[in-house]
Amino acid sequence: MKTGAPVLDSFIDDFRGFESLFTGPGFIQRNYKKDSFLNDEANYGKWQYYIVRGFVEAVYPDEEGANHMLFQKPKGSIVPLNYTEPACLTYSENIYLRAIEDTRVIEFSTELLRRLIHSRPDFALKCLEHKDKDANLSYYRVLTLLLPDSFKKVCRLLNDFYNG
Repeated sequence: MKTGAPVLDSFIDDFRGFESLFTGPGFIQRNYKKDSFLNDEANYGKWQYYIVRGFVEAVYPDEEGANHMLFQKPKGSIVPLNYTEPACLTYSENIYLRAIEDTRVIEFSTELLRRLIHSRPDFALKCLEHKDKDANLSYYRVLTLLLPDSFKKVCRLLNDFYNG
């Protein structure tokens, strides 16, 4: 695990105890070189990736073309682990998963993830723990994305009001 990773992530995002579930029809092992993308903008959320080896981050470009990191996940994680919300309800229409280092994943459909959740209560509980933690972090991320732009707008408004 990379240094500086939150301790909470190392426990809640670790699905290594369930790795034996990710075998059989529908589970595909893939290797990605450093800085390559696991998905394109059209399929974010349609596929899940269990990280066997390596490190993955989710990034999205803003209107000005700058990339913003949403999260980074180490070996043992499942990304993006969204099984309830459609991709259109995420931060951006263009979310990319990128290998930060040479990475091996097991790729499977979100529908297959849902079947695992319904058939294995222990796995479902682990996913629920992850989603609860991520939901709290999502509010923080949204605020950090909104506040800088809002601050700029308020400053421009005040500047125009007093100088205008």
